Amino acid sequence: AKRALVAGTLGTLVGTVAVDAALLIGRAAGVSAAAAAARAPDYGASAISVGAAGALARDTRPVLAAVIALATLNGLLLNHTIADWEHLCAFVAGFALPPP
Repeated sequence: AKRALVAGTLGTLVGTVAVDAALLIGRAAGVSAAAAAARAPDYGASAISVGAAGALARDTRPVLAAVIALATLNGLLLNHTIADWEHLCAFVAGFALPPP
């Protein structure tokens, strides 16, 4: 439970900071889509689950890890929205945690 809490917290922090930094750079460069996306509220709750899923994927067998990764990141593969990029960053952050 503690590892899931750490992974979820790390996932939401890394995902949110990475996406917000990209949006800030986009806004500074005058990209209108970045400005519009920056105004949309995102509370990062889904990044908590995705960070924990990344840690779970690391701790399982490779085939199951691939299934978890594809299930978690299917939005990025299909939609390419800002939230999906946040999920990618959160998943990688959770996956990067060393095993217990």
